[in-house]
Amino acid sequence: MTTRARAKSSPTPTHLPCPVRGCGAVVRRAGESAEHLEPHQIQITANRATHPFPCVCPRAALLEAGRTSAGEWTLAEVRPSQEHREHHNLIAHALVTGQAFRDRAGYSPTNRAADPNSAGMVDAFMTGHNAAIQACVALSTGRVADAQRLAERALAANAAYQGHARAVKRARRADAQVGRWHNAERFWIKLPVTVPAVPGQPPAAPVLRRFQFEFLAVWGTALTLPGAADRAGESAVQRGSNSLTVLNGPDIERDSGIQVGVDGWRQLIDLLTRFDDPGKSGKAPDPLELVWHRDGEGLSLRRHIKQRYPRAVHALEALRRTLTPVPERQKGRGDEPDVHWEAKTPQWVYDAISDPIEREEDQITDIIYGLADALDSYTHGVAVAHDLET
Repeated sequence: MTTRARAKSSPTPTHLPCPVRGCGAVVRRAGESAEHLEPHQIQITANRATHPFPCVCPRAALLEAGRTSAGEWTLAEVRPSQEHREHHNLIAHALVTGQAFRDRAGYSPTNRAADPNSAGMVDAFMTGHNAAIQACVALSTGRVADAQRLAERALAANAAYQGHARAVKRARRADAQVGRWHNAERFWIKLPVTVPAVPGQPPAAPVLRRFQFEFLAVWGTALTLPGAADRAGESAVQRGSNSLTVLNGPDIERDSGIQVGVDGWRQLIDLLTRFDDPGKSGKAPDPLELVWHRDGEGLSLRRHIKQRYPRAVHALEALRRTLTPVPERQKGRGDEPDVHWEAKTPQWVYDAISDPIEREEDQITDIIYGLADALDSYTHGVAVAHDLET
């Protein structure tokens, strides 16, 4: 009886050369006088297959792994589009000029203790992730209605997750109210938004809407910071006798899916303090082109940033991916709306994770404003009727 030998399949290579031009080490092969540039060989690990990561070269280009239908790994550089470069400039402008929401009395008071309920965050994340995967499967098989229902469920779970995260932030916000970068942590930029066209009407011109992102950097060291486990990824830059520390770097990395790393945040705040230095010599750059400047081919990265702060661009890209629209201010409200919630957030999500006392106060406030609007409408109607009679 003869046995047939099984052909061994060649293993899929997990070490790939860096695709960035000019990346690598200069070597000289044996027996040759000329030097060659050997690209860095990068191993595709589970972590690198999950998130974009920086190359080990001095340029620290942002790379992203992919996998073909044949099971072969690919590696490509993440290059921001011209539109995304515009967003980077707007984010840098907001951080340098302090274009942010100011804390007001009565808004997110620090003495309102809340249970962090980290277990609730985990449960909401797992629920949302599972629903999102099911929505993808339903969409790929043509079940559009099921996909939409599952997508709405995933968005509701994500809203619950963000609400639990707010509770965690409130628990540590009392230690970070003083000495923040521009005394704020929620910055905003304006981006054009396409307005849906009315049937039978020509397309409307885009309108500018505000989008927000969170950046919590604190001056000084006399703060009661969270434990070391909560501060993984924190970075600091020393400026004379003061230091500037980014506290929510891990939160931004988690929400954006980009591993900026300690060096990336350090380079960003080093760059921000350089822009913010009034005694810096030389010609001041265009405030709307701090990172990418216009040349004959569009927006190009400034030379000193490419050489000294390459990973600061990764941090800006992470902030760009966390941009969320700011809900429009409600009519009659004098204070800023709660920007952590979209206008169409399901009420059951808000009821499940909000403070009962706060919820009762909000209901009373809504009743008062509703009565005020009704009285205003009634007064206007009486005035119109009087004008018609006369």
